[in-house]
Amino acid sequence: MGDYVASLLKDALEASGLNLTQAMVCWHLENPDKPGGLNLTELARLASASPARVQAQLKQLCSDGLVHKVQPPAKADRRVTRYALSRKGRRQTQIFVDRAGHARGVLWAEVFSGPKEQSDLSSWSRISYRLATSLNDLEGKAERHRYR
Repeated sequence: MGDYVASLLKDALEASGLNLTQAMVCWHLENPDKPGGLNLTELARLASASPARVQAQLKQLCSDGLVHKVQPPAKADRRVTRYALSRKGRRQTQIFVDRAGHARGVLWAEVFSGPKEQSDLSSWSRISYRLATSLNDLEGKAERHRYR
């Protein structure tokens, strides 16, 4: 079952044209609670990736026209570069969110069925819980987009 969920997520990434780090960065940039964009440190923390990796992916996303630098909001540190999604970036993120949302139901079925062997319990529960909560957040975000 885990292979099936992984293939669904792989299909979602291929459909959107993003890699996993780029998808997570775009997903977090889409957050409506931060209209002024996010900086590199915030994105690295949210995407659970190193700042160097996120910076390299941001550079690629900027050159592809999916992300752009934004003027910091009033009273913000002007030395810190903030990033936001472009329209093209929103479309690509929405493609990923819609496709990955289908994997949520499959994953929850796997989470409730449990691991096949006792030796798989610790790694299975850690990975399943993290992925399930991420997919749950993705589906919630997809629902909010449908009602805008």
